[in-house]
Amino acid sequence: MSILYQQQNDERHVIIRDIQIPFSTMVKILVMVTLASIPAVIILGFISGIVVLTLRVLGVF
Repeated sequence: MSILYQQQNDERHVIIRDIQIPFSTMVKILVMVTLASIPAVIILGFISGIVVLTLRVLGVF
């Protein structure tokens, strides 16, 4: 793996190239991210439901 640091016009850029990761590890990471996103979707759905319900009660919808 190689990491390059570049600075242009007071901006810093990092470029990562050639990451070698076993396929099974990549699958495990993606499964964990997917499972972690389920509660986030449930919470966002609950919040949006409260917002829509509030707007309906106020007569906006």
